[in-house]
Amino acid sequence: MLRKAAMRFGGGRSFGPWAYVTVFLQGCGGDDPVPIRDAGADATVEDGGVDAGPATDAIDAPMPVDGDSCENPIVLRAVEGMTVSVSGNTSLVTRRPRDLGEGCGNAMAARPAPVQIVEIHVPGTGPMAVTADLTGGSTPANFDTVLQWRTMCERAPDDPWSCFDDAGEGEARSVARFTVDGGSVVYLYVTGYAETPLMGGTDRGPWTLSVSVRPNARPVVESAEVAVFGADGEVRITGSDTDGDVVGYEATFRDASARPIRLTRDGRPLLLGFDDDVEGMMRFTGTSFVEGLGEACADAGCETASLRLVDEGFALSEPIDVPVRRYELRGLGAECGSMTRCVRLLECTDGRCVRPELVERLCAGASALTIEPATATEPARASVSGTLPAGEGLLHGSCGGEGAELVYTFEIAAGERWDVAVTTDLPGTPDETDTLVYLQRECGDATSEPAGACNDDIDTRGGNYASAFELQALEAGRYHVIVDQYAATEETAAFEMRLTFRPVRESGQRCDPRGIVDRCASGRCPAMGEPVCP
Repeated sequence: MLRKAAMRFGGGRSFGPWAYVTVFLQGCGGDDPVPIRDAGADATVEDGGVDAGPATDAIDAPMPVDGDSCENPIVLRAVEGMTVSVSGNTSLVTRRPRDLGEGCGNAMAARPAPVQIVEIHVPGTGPMAVTADLTGGSTPANFDTVLQWRTMCERAPDDPWSCFDDAGEGEARSVARFTVDGGSVVYLYVTGYAETPLMGGTDRGPWTLSVSVRPNARPVVESAEVAVFGADGEVRITGSDTDGDVVGYEATFRDASARPIRLTRDGRPLLLGFDDDVEGMMRFTGTSFVEGLGEACADAGCETASLRLVDEGFALSEPIDVPVRRYELRGLGAECGSMTRCVRLLECTDGRCVRPELVERLCAGASALTIEPATATEPARASVSGTLPAGEGLLHGSCGGEGAELVYTFEIAAGERWDVAVTTDLPGTPDETDTLVYLQRECGDATSEPAGACNDDIDTRGGNYASAFELQALEAGRYHVIVDQYAATEETAAFEMRLTFRPVRESGQRCDPRGIVDRCASGRCPAMGEPVCP
């Protein structure tokens, strides 16, 4: 499985334009609905609803509710270039809930959510992008909805991208986007996330669905490369799209026997965005850094990858199959060539790994920490308070770091070794600040990060998002301490950071018997007699 940072997908970017592909949570209450059987181009109906009890098999024949079966769907005739709306209320459905298949909604719920079905007649010819939106109209904000589209009403689809939950962060209602041929008929299941975990939410209630349709050319892949190096990887795709609305790509990895490899929790292909801004480009090359891909492929035995471009209307290109190429990583100043890659953030120039200009400028502007010397009872330390900038950052540690960062330096004198402890778990770091701290010998070179020198959260489950780590016996040299926000945000964030330094004494050197101000490299500093390291 890919690590947490990788599961956000899209290298330095998250799911981004596909927030609507994931599934969302919320629902409830109002007046009785005005049923619709056949909605014309300008049909718009307002309705309310009540929160009903669990949907069950009725002993007596139930009162029919529009859309409660494939024989009784709500019919919507879409119009190219226009938005058509229809409404319903799943609280009124008494028919047994329909099976959504694997991986859609909450299949483990003891009380399934009721379903209504909309039969959509798609206009036009050729590929048409359909957008079906529940986020407006009479759909309550606490109705945790789920949408699933099908080409055959009675049959759960095999398409892994047929199910849509939450439309975005903080939005439990759903938006479905898909591309089908004009002139076809598709069926949209409108339901809820059964037994929603959303606080104050419901999995049934009134809804308004707005449907719009537009022509949508499918993108074309021209060439692609998948490279893995160390724990991570990179995907590069050159392609074209006459609509200029490509947002990323789908990736399926296979082993030496051409069997698909499960790299995600739900078994779906990876769906990733590009780090490059390709919006509006009809021909482009997009790249994405995929954290954890190399590690996952090493465990699973990835040999090939099948890649398909995906556009805003969720039209997929024909796939291209490429080998997974493995490269050795090189750090700052090292040689780079055909089978070697510079570590992330460095670039290969004239056969050497160098810092790009922006990274060089950031590292050159690092602030030197002022180290307060040790006293008889306290170790040497350095403290700094500040404000982390908003937006995306440049540097990354092994444990993440997508936010904007600040860089600080300190030096260990020749012939010395120090234990170093770093923490932001201090009064000047508010609870809402999610820091991430790491240390590098060479700024921007992840290969120079000592083991254990990166921490995100002290206690994620306990809600402590401050950071801390301790390192022992660091050798002489100049070090960079980078503090940033875990994720790129629109807000600045206050923080306080403290570093504690404890010299490591060699045999015959004076030492602190308490082990606070310094410690011995081997053995204990004697508490009796002369305090000298053995």
